[in-house]
Amino acid sequence: MDADQWPVGDPLREAVGVYLRSLRAARDRLCGGLDEVAGNLSDTAVAYRDADDRVRRAVRDIDH
Repeated sequence: MDADQWPVGDPLREAVGVYLRSLRAARDRLCGGLDEVAGNLSDTAVAYRDADDRVRRAVRDIDH
């Protein structure tokens, strides 16, 4: 939806502008901090891979 499709001063243009700002604010509230969460998940995945590698090596060492 684009507020610019209505003439300046049109109440609908103003309403659309308010609506779009509200949507952006809601998106920011809901999605804020996702970069940190993604970083934490990535770090956790690395830790799990490291643990898997250690277990794999330990099992391999037992088998040999």
